Amino acid sequence: MNTRRKERYTRTLTTTVSLMLFWGTVAMGAVLTPESIEWRLPGDAAVWMQDNTVLQVNATQPHHTTVDLLNGARMPQFLMTLRVKVLDWAGSPPGIYFYMHRHAGGLQAAALGRDGLRLMGWYGKDEPGTSSVKGGIGYEKGVWLRLKLICRGSNCVAKVWRDGETEPRWQVEHSYAKLKTTAPGLGVWTHPQIASTATVQFADVEILPLTDARLAEQNVPAASLTPLPPEQIPTNSGCFRAGGMVGIRGARLAMAFDPADGRPTTIRDLVSGQEFAAPAALWGLFHLGLRSADHLKLRTLSARDFLKLESTCEPGSDTLTMQFTECLAGDVSVACNVTGGPDGELRFSAETTVKTGEHVASLRYPELPCRPTLAGDGSDDALIIPSHEGVVIHQPGTQQMSRSNVYPEASFAQFAAYYGQTGGLYVAAHDPAGHCKRIHTMCAKGRFVCTAWEHLFPEDGSETAAMPYDIVVDRVEGGDWRHAADRYKAWAKSQPWCAKTLDQRDDIPAFLTDATGILIDGIRNPKGLTQKYGPNMERL
Repeated sequence: MNTRRKERYTRTLTTTVSLMLFWGTVAMGAVLTPESIEWRLPGDAAVWMQDNTVLQVNATQPHHTTVDLLNGARMPQFLMTLRVKVLDWAGSPPGIYFYMHRHAGGLQAAALGRDGLRLMGWYGKDEPGTSSVKGGIGYEKGVWLRLKLICRGSNCVAKVWRDGETEPRWQVEHSYAKLKTTAPGLGVWTHPQIASTATVQFADVEILPLTDARLAEQNVPAASLTPLPPEQIPTNSGCFRAGGMVGIRGARLAMAFDPADGRPTTIRDLVSGQEFAAPAALWGLFHLGLRSADHLKLRTLSARDFLKLESTCEPGSDTLTMQFTECLAGDVSVACNVTGGPDGELRFSAETTVKTGEHVASLRYPELPCRPTLAGDGSDDALIIPSHEGVVIHQPGTQQMSRSNVYPEASFAQFAAYYGQTGGLYVAAHDPAGHCKRIHTMCAKGRFVCTAWEHLFPEDGSETAAMPYDIVVDRVEGGDWRHAADRYKAWAKSQPWCAKTLDQRDDIPAFLTDATGILIDGIRNPKGLTQKYGPNMERL
């Protein structure tokens, strides 16, 4: 490489991203500044702009158009910061990638889309990929964003924010089951099946070795949270403060939360002693969806996008309130309540106020990640979810999956339960009016199992939105999904729509009770008719 070309390749990149990879020990290495980084540019797909200070990637081919780091090969631990801007695209929106490790066997990267940032791993078509939940903001055309990534060992954290705004807390975290150390890089992904192009600019890329001092400066949360010891949970029901946490105790379940950001640290079964809470490092208590006034844009905020949390936790009180304010996205506040119910259960409710010109589209709350294994080796663990007619997932902690179902549409009920032999965690929307909601199931192999209710609000432009029902969380007997189903059935039978059978109700129109039904089905032969409907078809 001649001197002129090398100078061309070692200029600044325009994106601020921070990425941290976590290993057991801190590796020392050279500081790579915008002036010293050497890049391998993919032919004419990447060019220097604005006096060689901005790297512009013009992605015209499917899949990944990549820019590789030449003088940072095999960097196991580093802090990366940069800025990025999507100038334009045609066809399908692109994905912007910040590679921690990329090789023939797969890749591990931070992926930025229009709806936020996530950390992901891809290990080839024959193995399941992995992914964090999404966090932060997505890109918009012509808007500079800053990103920061830290890699240390098999664990990474990342964040993204608008250039010129206050830097947020770390927003997403992920641990990788597989790791092969290679050089960091940048890239733009375009759809392989939809003809698409994209133009993306990067700037101010800096890659620093991750020393203990730098790690301390970045204020990365602990890789895991320690639950409260059983002896610190009070014997009486109500709110409490213990071990630096705020919490509330019901008759059969006790919960504690980090007062700094609301993360659940303890979900303890008081009957069996089972601890359900997963030691997840970065997991917000809620995710809030805001829709623009013209209904064209949707952005998602998490509890980690709020800089201030005030907890009202009077010892013995039956309600714990966590008030989230000073949102990085503007004048937004969320009040999360946990109340002891009349039968000893814990009840979650929330209300939010938005004064940004947007309105609340959805609120996913509470998010309670549970341990991947409960009793023993987890072989008897199971998760029941109300997908369609009902699904039982055995050993969910060994699965890598994410699914969602809308109620009342593709969900027959409003409850889920994660259980082992010693006991189970029951989570249900006790919503007699049947409001629209989306029920999420998220399992990350060896890391967590979680179900979460996303409450869908009428998009009427109002500044405030409150959950019109409670999410009930309680302990149930383990070993069988029927224990949780019986719990939900007991509640359902007390509701007007289930307290009586159809023939006992006087609010059912006659055209339904005295109507003639038409059954349409495909029957191949007379035997098939009998096999499917029995010998008394005329009675049916």
